[in-house]
Amino acid sequence: SSIKQRVIKAREIQKKRFGKNKCNSEMTQKQIKQYCKLSAENRKYFKNVIKVMEISARGYDKILKVARTIADLEGSKNIEKQHLMEAVSFRKK
Repeated sequence: SSIKQRVIKAREIQKKRFGKNKCNSEMTQKQIKQYCKLSAENRKYFKNVIKVMEISARGYDKILKVARTIADLEGSKNIEKQHLMEAVSFRKK
């Protein structure tokens, strides 16, 4: 029940963000740049992960979308390092 409430809240956040029934997974490039901004420290961490794991540009976008969703589930306005780490952990090797 607590998970269900978090999901409902995250969906409400996304509905406010996009103004319609659209999910983070459907973000355009412009929306990714707008809603998936990273701090300098997190950007540096993420660039290193991308290099080490040899992730493509499309993979980069997918990880940001997942990280944005994880942040929404936690009610966080910003994508933090732990959100990026969790999103990266879901990547297949």
